[in-house]
Amino acid sequence: MKKLLFLSIFAIQIFAQTPNVYSTLGNEIFSNIEKIENLKTIPEFKNYENKIDRYIQDVKQIKQDGFLVREQENNVSKEMYLNRLRELSSINDIFLKYVENNFKNSIQDKNNKLFLSMVDSGLLDTAEYKNEILDYYLKHSEEMEPSEIIKIFLNEKKEKQKIIQERIESVNTFKKDTDAARIKRIRKRDKEKEEAVIKLLDEEVMKKKKDIRENQKKELSQD
Repeated sequence: MKKLLFLSIFAIQIFAQTPNVYSTLGNEIFSNIEKIENLKTIPEFKNYENKIDRYIQDVKQIKQDGFLVREQENNVSKEMYLNRLRELSSINDIFLKYVENNFKNSIQDKNNKLFLSMVDSGLLDTAEYKNEILDYYLKHSEEMEPSEIIKIFLNEKKEKQKIIQERIESVNTFKKDTDAARIKRIRKRDKEKEEAVIKLLDEEVMKKKKDIRENQKKELSQD
């Protein structure tokens, strides 16, 4: 009896959490469906057309099933729905991998058209490959027009370079000011030393003159 009660509580906890799981898995699958379908327009994905069509059909069906699951209290149907979502999520990841591999191949083969198609597909993690995207584009900028994503990256790079340049100029200005202040202090110190030496010489001259006058007085008095 206790075991049965425990299993019941455990089952309730699992299915109480499944809506979040549905959302996590479902959102990515449903948001990528059009992007994956658009892959059929790319020659390199010609061999995957049938697979894409089947996947699109399965996603549309599971989306309809999802509305039915929300209205039902049958836990088995929820579990089946979740398992199906996981299967479709795995296929979604496969398509993402296809895009990633074609992106890398486009760079290796210098295929500008495929490169832009993969960057603009919405299925490539452009943040992860930002440096590779910029490096390739800058090397072939005369051969292609930058897409919106590349334009964004270029603007970010430009802003970053601007900030770096401003910091360099600020450091140089500070260095110049510091050097000027240091030179001013050195000149002031040298001037003070020079004035001290002149004063000392003047005092010695005055002392010698005084000594001479004293000696002359003594000589005159002896005469």
